[in-house]
Amino acid sequence: AEVWISFDNGHTFFLAEGTSDFEAPAADTGNTDSEIPEIASDTTADDTAEAENPVVETPIIRDEPVQWNYAMDTGVLNDGVHTLLIKVVDGAGDEALLAGLLEVDNSAPFLAVGDPKEGSLQSGTMILEGRVMDGGGLDSFKVDIVRDGVVLLENNEPADGVFHIPFDFSNLEAGEVLLRVEAVDTAGNSSSVSRSFLVEPGRRTVLGEITLPVEGGQEGPYFSLNGFVDNAIETDTAYLLLDGVETAALELDSRGRFVRDFIPGNLAEGFHTFQIDVVSENGERTEGVPRSFFYRLLGSWVTIEGFPPGMAVGERPLLTGRSGYYLEEPASIGSEETAGDDKKAAKDFQKLLRDNRPDRVEVSLDGGLSFTKAKGAEEWKFLIETSRMGEGDLPILVRSRFPDGWVYSRTLLRLDKTLPDLKLNESIADGSFNGEMLLTGTASDDKNLEEVSVSVRSGSLARYEVPSFIQGMYFDVSALGATWFNAGLGVTFFDDNVKLQVSVGYAPDEVTVKGEKEPARVYGMAVGAKLLANVVYLPLGYYWGPKWDNFSFSFAIGANFTYFSNFGDAGGGMMSSVVVQTEVPKIEFPDRKFITYMAPYLEGQLWFFSSDVNTEPYFTASIGLRLGLL
Repeated sequence: AEVWISFDNGHTFFLAEGTSDFEAPAADTGNTDSEIPEIASDTTADDTAEAENPVVETPIIRDEPVQWNYAMDTGVLNDGVHTLLIKVVDGAGDEALLAGLLEVDNSAPFLAVGDPKEGSLQSGTMILEGRVMDGGGLDSFKVDIVRDGVVLLENNEPADGVFHIPFDFSNLEAGEVLLRVEAVDTAGNSSSVSRSFLVEPGRRTVLGEITLPVEGGQEGPYFSLNGFVDNAIETDTAYLLLDGVETAALELDSRGRFVRDFIPGNLAEGFHTFQIDVVSENGERTEGVPRSFFYRLLGSWVTIEGFPPGMAVGERPLLTGRSGYYLEEPASIGSEETAGDDKKAAKDFQKLLRDNRPDRVEVSLDGGLSFTKAKGAEEWKFLIETSRMGEGDLPILVRSRFPDGWVYSRTLLRLDKTLPDLKLNESIADGSFNGEMLLTGTASDDKNLEEVSVSVRSGSLARYEVPSFIQGMYFDVSALGATWFNAGLGVTFFDDNVKLQVSVGYAPDEVTVKGEKEPARVYGMAVGAKLLANVVYLPLGYYWGPKWDNFSFSFAIGANFTYFSNFGDAGGGMMSSVVVQTEVPKIEFPDRKFITYMAPYLEGQLWFFSSDVNTEPYFTASIGLRLGLL
């Protein structure tokens, strides 16, 4: 028997290696009339005897299985599931077919390691961060820290996706060590990363610190306690101590930061000492640095919300917060014994609150050298213009004005305008998927990544994307000039610097020349096309600052070709003109998906009468408005 293999849906077959042994039975001398063969006339007697008793060789397959093998080169196949066909052909030419599925995985697992960096110095505890994944699944994942061929520390816990693995170096001797990370998938493909770094002896240096409020300051009725735990791991627990008494466990984010809000009723007025202690998994407690400040129970206050201290912000972050005046409600309000005085007490209480409202909030980005007014007072917001700022620390000081003076609040953010780098390992465009879809790739940032997320929306991409040829579509309407009105549609090219539009309008049959009405040389319906190209573009934000980024001026020249339905005695005719146009100004709305800009303009046209007796050019002027549709 012969065994043939196909892995392209039966289009081509390849012969497998194996045995093909057949036996021929003894010659059968018996014969019947119907089995006597014809004998050719030129045969001899011996040939006739042989022809009368022919030997029929019939191959017979052995009952025992035929051993076969095929060395398949999967390098010619793409990763994924393929159809496998096995065809067996016996000596009589009969076939048997067996079908199955073959999954090919020639790709090594994806493995990326962030910290520690090559040649870095590590002490106490190190958090090994990275990402590992494989489409066919991982068989093993191993991390070793080696010195002179001896494994000092190891981790064999399985990982799939992002991993954070802590290593404690407190018991290691100082010196250079080798980090070796290896991932093996179920197909036997492996990936590995090796890095050398220095280890410094000593226990893990974990410390809880309070960032804000500052030491010796004063806080109002509403404030937030902000800080971080340095070198924390998942098994650590941070506790808040108030005046030496443990009050609550704090929730830490992925970077070890915490925020605790305080409102009237949480604290008594006076000086208080706050401290953050960290307790490890084995019960070891590390005391934090104490922070003391004065707390006012009553009076004015202002808060900064949205971004905890130390958080990274991108381009033009919107700072928000609240401001107000807190008073305790008189006990007489709502009491049955003093019901008659309720109205007066409530009225006086509300009047006192109104008299102490904040009237403005200001923000400083230069340490208090200058302040800029925010929008709103009791609920305020401030847009930080970062286009001319460098990356790095961004100290913010906020103050709110009350009848009895100013109150202050501060925070420290980090400006990061560099976009993360995101790459997919494989293209999924126009792909087909059944049940699940696996995405692998890399994501990195010059600082720290907060999150990597994937969104999947149903339907075709065409439902969510504006076709490229109409991305610059606009609506145009104008008045005066050669016509009473014009309305049309156009498209833009080359970053809105070239415009092409078609329009329709109506021209009057009389015109005013030097104060007197005269019959118009052309009139009636006007259908035309206009081509404009910018020769001057002035972004106002470049000259007047970021607040004017959405405003610009432009000056364009072009040509206009218009067909008028009445052109003297000859009926309709074509006219041409040179056009100059200036936008005064163009106002963009970057957050909108429809009506993306508005551009009022002034336009002058110089018309030419090439086929008329009087060929003197004729100048007209018009005003118009252009609306960006998409």
